[in-house]
Amino acid sequence: MLLTCENRGVNCQAMHTQVLKIEALSSLYVIGIILGYPIIITVSLVAHIFQLLVKFVKSRFGHSKSIAGEVALVTGAGHGLGRDIAIALAQQGCHIAVVGTQVKYLLETSAFIAQTFGVKTKAYKVDVTNYQQICELKENVSKDLGDVTILINNAGVIYMSTKEKPSAEVVQRMINVNLTGTTLVTDVFLPKMKELNRGHIVNVSSASVFFPLPIHYIYGSTKAAMRYLTAALRVHLRQIKSNVKATCLMPSYLTTNKGVSEDMKATGITPGQFQIDGDVLAQYVIKALHWGHEEIAVPCGFLWVQKLSAIFPAYIQEFSLTLLSRTLKK
Repeated sequence: MLLTCENRGVNCQAMHTQVLKIEALSSLYVIGIILGYPIIITVSLVAHIFQLLVKFVKSRFGHSKSIAGEVALVTGAGHGLGRDIAIALAQQGCHIAVVGTQVKYLLETSAFIAQTFGVKTKAYKVDVTNYQQICELKENVSKDLGDVTILINNAGVIYMSTKEKPSAEVVQRMINVNLTGTTLVTDVFLPKMKELNRGHIVNVSSASVFFPLPIHYIYGSTKAAMRYLTAALRVHLRQIKSNVKATCLMPSYLTTNKGVSEDMKATGITPGQFQIDGDVLAQYVIKALHWGHEEIAVPCGFLWVQKLSAIFPAYIQEFSLTLLSRTLKK
């Protein structure tokens, strides 16, 4: 039997009226956005330029926030970007908790930091998807180095392929490490920062959030969720008037992961000038800690491309991404 509004006990007229109201309000909203878009862009550009001028004046004539003596915890710090960030923080005088799963690399990084910079440091083997291990990590770091006031959620898993879909195990692993791990680590270390009313959390996301391409659709989804998580955290911190800060870092392709570079070659991607060295990106983390940036895209133009393209219908945005995908493979 064909189900209709009447035999389901639904008032058809009321339902249609509600749908029309929703569509009418949506249309008015879209028209308002289109008419006001030039104003919105102008105001955004003026605000951005003003922000840049303020930062320039501060950098030339003011004093950035010192992070010397702070205790910084970096996940995925045994090698790659995490190692570069840990070293950059040690150069600033931070005491470093080197966290990861590969003991050999963790110990090497910790030893290098201790010998080179003379700060306190220790390696900790921890699975960021294991809540109990994270809780134990908090207690151990507090005892060994002090309370963590800088948290760098860098641990991540990436998979790229144009020929086959990732297995169920790989998908779950990416979600567990990239999103669940970031959430759990933040939830464990944030309360103490709130209590101290100071601290900074940096979540390492990815520029893939701006370009939803099929080659990394699961990875990009987890990184987009990290960006949302960081934004929601900032709103929460403002609501409670806390001095704790949160930054989302969204870099392009990195040269630090040989496995990713090989995957890129296999998929035919040639990122060229958009590739970034880990030690260069680490300086963006330091910049965020000194000046309290909310979001940093590297290159910064990616952020503006997303903002400006948001006005276009989905099919136009997706057509542009299709062209971009073809360009990357040339």
